[in-house]
Amino acid sequence: MENSPHLVIYWLGLAKIGVISALVNFNQRQGPLLHSLTVASCKAIVCSDSLLEEALQPIRKDLSHVPDSMIFVHCGGKCRSQSDPSDSQPKTNYQQVSMLFYH
Repeated sequence: MENSPHLVIYWLGLAKIGVISALVNFNQRQGPLLHSLTVASCKAIVCSDSLLEEALQPIRKDLSHVPDSMIFVHCGGKCRSQSDPSDSQPKTNYQQVSMLFYH
């Protein structure tokens, strides 16, 4: 996510429930971004709709460890899952790492 109040709200909200957030610079693309997401062993990703298309889609096939249902896209003040809402949600807990793109 780009610099915005929403980034702080997500970050603090996730921290409050015990989620470990790995903040990744939103300027990363291709290899460096894939490396950051892989090294952190993230279980979920929160990003803006523009970053989903620009940064995440080109490396999506290489992120097999993050299911579509765990990619959350912030757009217009709302957060939605990338996958179909009828998909079953995988089991997650508060100790898993979530990725946040930041500026």
